Amino acid sequence: MSYRRRVKWNLVIAALSALAMFFVAIFIIGQAVWPHAAEPNTCSEPEVLSSETEQSSQPEQSGMINGKTFRVSSDAIYSGELILVNEQHAYQAEESEMISVYSFKNDSYWVKDKNVLVAEQLAEPFNRMMEDFSAKTGLDDVMVISGWRDPEKQTILYHDDLAETGKTDSTLVAKPGYSEHHTGYAMDLGLIQLVEGVGRSYDGEGDYSWITEHCTEYGFVIRYPADKTEITGIDYEPWHLRYVGIPHAEIMKQENLCLEEYVEFLRNYGWESPYQIGDWLIYWQQPEKTESGELEIVVPEEYSYTLSGDNMDGIICTVSLK
Repeated sequence: MSYRRRVKWNLVIAALSALAMFFVAIFIIGQAVWPHAAEPNTCSEPEVLSSETEQSSQPEQSGMINGKTFRVSSDAIYSGELILVNEQHAYQAEESEMISVYSFKNDSYWVKDKNVLVAEQLAEPFNRMMEDFSAKTGLDDVMVISGWRDPEKQTILYHDDLAETGKTDSTLVAKPGYSEHHTGYAMDLGLIQLVEGVGRSYDGEGDYSWITEHCTEYGFVIRYPADKTEITGIDYEPWHLRYVGIPHAEIMKQENLCLEEYVEFLRNYGWESPYQIGDWLIYWQQPEKTESGELEIVVPEEYSYTLSGDNMDGIICTVSLK
């Protein structure tokens, strides 16, 4: 190779080396100056979407999720598994379709007759609970004696109790219109009569304490606990089960709350700071009324959820993160 050609080739190599060093320097400087340029802001709150917006730009973070506005009917506050019905809050929902316990029961328990009705949501978890109870104890003598009641039936029971006690008010039977039995989410348990003429009552003790201890695993609670009579206004009723669903029953047990306390407890957790337990988020919100009369709330954009009114002024959203 001639001298002139070697010099020219060395100049080309030197130029390429200088260019490569230039790009390396630019890259190193960029990393030092902008190390977090691509990371999301983890301190901002989730964006609440308007009904016209299709997708939020806010990433999921800190237990918060993307949301969108959603409209529900004006009576949504008064229906759902978490509605509070007691002496202060009358049942206000429109009458809904109930199903006969006899139509879905299994062989692990009894039902008084074909006229005992409940909300459909109770069927599967109650069957499963009673199967597990029977498998654990070897007993199959529990009987469902009462479920949904209309106000007329409740009136009869209420006045019968007053006549029996001689009192002007009852601590065992709710006033007509103010009974949990109007919801279809409540049921009373008894025991079948093993010997003719010898009645037995369900007290939730002995082997039957298994139901009291484990019912929350299936979405049920003892609605009127012994240590909450001053709050509920009803005497201890171990036979009275109320379905509130999962995970609410477990939270009520964990926090030692009756339903009156629980719906008040949830008011502390809104969309921006929901209550989290396991794979669940729960938040309460007071909906805004639109010009059409519908109620506007915020719901998750990507996760499944259920809604329940509290029978007062709010709606509770239960979000599954699974």
